[in-house]
Amino acid sequence: MLNQQLAVLVLHLPQLDMAEEQFGHRAKTALLGALCGEVNSRCRDHDVLGRADSATFGSYFLTRAKAVRC
Repeated sequence: MLNQQLAVLVLHLPQLDMAEEQFGHRAKTALLGALCGEVNSRCRDHDVLGRADSATFGSYFLTRAKAVRC
């Protein structure tokens, strides 16, 4: 990864915690599954999505091309 351009995206989604408080853990799990499915369906195989805490996600993309698709 040295000497390559890198793009970073951070998503903070407090609605996930609010959904858990209002509708329970199963609702939050379903939302997480939907989020991860959508992100993964739009990313390349070498793009990475990680979770920093209960409502914050980060992703990094090697920008070999001019535009990042995700």
